[in-house]
Amino acid sequence: MNHKAIYKLYSNVVSISEAEGAFDKDGNKVQIDMSAVNAWTDPEAYKAKRQAEYPPMTDYLYGIS
Repeated sequence: MNHKAIYKLYSNVVSISEAEGAFDKDGNKVQIDMSAVNAWTDPEAYKAKRQAEYPPMTDYLYGIS
């Protein structure tokens, strides 16, 4: 279950249980549209992908010193 997607798509969800589902602040179960959750893409995901493409900054610093 993609917890980050659920929290972003359903602002009333405050807790998620893998076995039982998502719940609001009063403990009521929140109906989740799993197709929407599975279709959600993290707008911040590009940062990790981009970072993996470049060596650490320390490699650059060691190269110029």
